Amino acid sequence: MELLNQLTSIADNLSDITKQSRRLRLSVDHGWLSAAKECCEAVNRFGDDISCYLSQFKQITEKPLQEVPKLSILVEDLKQL
Repeated sequence: MELLNQLTSIADNLSDITKQSRRLRLSVDHGWLSAAKECCEAVNRFGDDISCYLSQFKQITEKPLQEVPKLSILVEDLKQL
């Protein structure tokens, strides 16, 4: 679940960067330099967020996976109850 949350956060940030890219293009085309600067700052923040999410994603994927017990072991455990 934790991995899914990180992937969702990364995807959301990439979507936000795409939106800011469109706004930046519009701002530059119209010569709205103040708006263009705000877009660049927003993209920079999203980039920092993505970097953080990727670092957390890497930590999650490097955790050792918990081994699933064999069915025969589960059956034996249940018999002992």
